Amino acid sequence: MPNLFIESQGRVVVLVHNGLPYSPEEWQSILALTARADLGELRVVVHDEEGGAITTAQRRELLDTMGGRMPMAAVLTSGRIARGIVTAIAWFKPSIKAFAPEQMDKALGYLGLTEREVAFVTRMVPRLRDQLTRKAG
Repeated sequence: MPNLFIESQGRVVVLVHNGLPYSPEEWQSILALTARADLGELRVVVHDEEGGAITTAQRRELLDTMGGRMPMAAVLTSGRIARGIVTAIAWFKPSIKAFAPEQMDKALGYLGLTEREVAFVTRMVPRLRDQLTRKAG
């Protein structure tokens, strides 16, 4: 059962996660994003209403593989622990910010998305959430 779906269009990447631990393949797909030449230009939306968080080892591996480059990222989650972790990361990597799921407009504004990019994200998040729900059932 998948715990993560990723879609991208241009500089925008949408990750929708169900809060369960990533499979090794899912984690590798996240790390593969860091190989993109345009990493610093990416705008990443992570939607995780369940409040899942990557492990300390995964955070270290992710930051190490990015090698100082960091995309702008908005993490939408209802999990207080996950938001706290994002806030802690933001102390060192200020291009990431946590938002409650109902703050989608604020998160997309933070990322400075174009109208076309906003339309893509607002179309993809519910679609990917639906895919996670269907795969779980």
